[in-house]
Amino acid sequence: TGIAGGILGAVLLPLLYYVGIFVLGAFFGLVLGNMFYEAAKLPPSAVVLIVLALVVGILALIFQRLMIILSTGFGGAWLATAGGAYLFTGAGGPQELERLLRPGGDLFYLFLACWLVLGMVGVIVQLASAPEKQEAVREPR
Repeated sequence: TGIAGGILGAVLLPLLYYVGIFVLGAFFGLVLGNMFYEAAKLPPSAVVLIVLALVVGILALIFQRLMIILSTGFGGAWLATAGGAYLFTGAGGPQELERLLRPGGDLFYLFLACWLVLGMVGVIVQLASAPEKQEAVREPR
């Protein structure tokens, strides 16, 4: 059973990698769509959000390296900024923190600026330190 599980895992994991990249991109598309609807003060359209999720999911499969770098840079920045907001505001729970951080709230713009700056720093560091793809070297004939 151990050998069968190993073989099954070896077959499924490469496929699940691509499913994970697609889902990551689709989620990013949904977040972007909801942000645009919120900024325009319009109710979100399910059809538009689904199409946007599919398109960004496919783009994530095409630009895998960039999607992984963007998602880890800005995802980590979001977690660090949210943790810092809890630490420095003394918020007792998510509802209190949400009130402080909603658009027009006391700390919204500070929170947004910290998240964007920290996210860009994370992306720049990853792009600078990630090894480039090695292209096949052609021998002159």
